[in-house]
Amino acid sequence: MGPSDPVAALAQSAFWVVLAIAGPMLLAALVIHGVQPGHRVAVALGRSIDLVAAELAVLKAGAAYLPLDEVLPGERQALMVADSGAAVVLARAGQALPAELQGLQRVDVDGTGVQ
Repeated sequence: MGPSDPVAALAQSAFWVVLAIAGPMLLAALVIHGVQPGHRVAVALGRSIDLVAAELAVLKAGAAYLPLDEVLPGERQALMVADSGAAVVLARAGQALPAELQGLQRVDVDGTGVQ
């Protein structure tokens, strides 16, 4: 990106704005759901700005994040969650999670609500 590339500069600025706004909101949602230092949070997001914001919010809460790959079978994801002890999952609103993960507290990263 050169100094005369306004599209790239705008994209980079938008990235930081999203992180500055979404990060604290997600952190507050995690704290409301009882996430404390030492806890684990499942993150069911693909590569995106939401993933970066979610990971930073989890780390700022003092917790560890467990990345869940949506291509894995639900049984495998459930085993990973059970092994980690995660009680909260971060996902996008409207994103279908495997039936095996329905018992977790869900926090939607796009701000449309908390389940």
